[in-house]
Amino acid sequence: MKKYFFLKKSIRWTKMMTHTLMMWAVMAALTAMTAQAQTGTTVTTEAQLIAALQSANPTIILGANITLDETVAMGASHTINTSGNTLTISGANNIINVGTYALTINGGGVVTMNNAAQGIYGTSGTLNLESITVNVQSTGTNGINVQTVNVGNNAIVNLNSATVGSLISLSSSSSVLTVNTGGVINILQNGPDNRTGINNNQGGTIHIDGGTINVATGASSNVGGINNSGGSLLKISSSGTLTGQSGGGILLTRGVIVEGANGVFNDRGTLLTATGQVTVGEPAVAPSAAGLSDGLYIWNGSTNTFNKAGIIISAKSSDAIVTEGTITGSLSITATASNSTAVSYQWSQWEWDSTLGFWVNSVDITGATSNTLTIPTDLTEGRYAFACELSASGCETLYGLPNMYFANVIEVTVASLPETIVYPDDFPPLTLRTTVKTFLSVKAAPPSTTLFSKTR
Repeated sequence: MKKYFFLKKSIRWTKMMTHTLMMWAVMAALTAMTAQAQTGTTVTTEAQLIAALQSANPTIILGANITLDETVAMGASHTINTSGNTLTISGANNIINVGTYALTINGGGVVTMNNAAQGIYGTSGTLNLESITVNVQSTGTNGINVQTVNVGNNAIVNLNSATVGSLISLSSSSSVLTVNTGGVINILQNGPDNRTGINNNQGGTIHIDGGTINVATGASSNVGGINNSGGSLLKISSSGTLTGQSGGGILLTRGVIVEGANGVFNDRGTLLTATGQVTVGEPAVAPSAAGLSDGLYIWNGSTNTFNKAGIIISAKSSDAIVTEGTITGSLSITATASNSTAVSYQWSQWEWDSTLGFWVNSVDITGATSNTLTIPTDLTEGRYAFACELSASGCETLYGLPNMYFANVIEVTVASLPETIVYPDDFPPLTLRTTVKTFLSVKAAPPSTTLFSKTR
């Protein structure tokens, strides 16, 4: 009996050990597979990196610092684990072509882009940045030009070029740049006038979704750190931060949509408080807590807002209709500058071309430099626009452009005189004659009645 019990116990123990060993084997195999998947392909030279990017292997590990200055088109979606190393993208234009694939770069290392243009590009691909520092200091525009860019946790993107702009370019209406929680974009410096750190001028979307965009020094006087135009969208979620440093600027042009920017922008002394979407209006539209006007907004550290210093039009004459040859009257515009500087005026005259369908033949009116203009008395029949260019120190100029903006434009329509017949002094007097006509009324007779008779 004891032998039987011992034998039964031994068999049970053997089965348990066999089952345990099998589980260990399966776990070891899974661990090896996972380690292999995480390990991927380790590269230490440029040639190896190019081959890996062209392959279908999803994971690439940098085993050393590598400089890539040859053009390469990705053959599949990849993750580049920098493993604390530095990838330098150098050389000429168009280095890494993402194509339609996704490129993820992580691993705690550094990516430095100092090539001529388009270090990483792909107008229908995706770039994901996580736990990485990316220094874009290209000598050409469009350093990063990928349709979808996600700046994720512990990713820092520094845009720093003193010679060019558009270091991140959103080149289509489908382009989206998202700065997620833990992600940061620092616009440290961008090039001279008409340059910008992030260029969103084709109707794309910048979404600060929990992360931070910091518009620092070096912004140009015309555009600033971020250029939003072409009907683009600038969206700030409740946990996102759009901030700046002295000199940092954001350009908002007419038609741009801003969402969630309450407390961020101040338009000529009026703080935006609207929380929903706001469509940017004309440069001279009246300041409102529920709207923004076209212009450059510069960071103000005292108020922690991006402020636009501009000209406010408080009154202007209505459009007028006058008669050719007897023209009288004047036009006027009343304006002040939000920074309390003096406003200068320059009137210009435009003519309407009915064939082309817009205003033409702009001429500055000599001496017309006050806020009041006497309507020229020599105008002939037609339509005229009188635009007043308004300028003030430290403010954006409101140009007189009737084909674009209307707040500082007054239209005058000149009607022709009625036709007049002039007779000579010896013309004979007009004699009025009256002719009296007699009408015979004939009533209808019954059918049997003869209406008329004739005698032969």
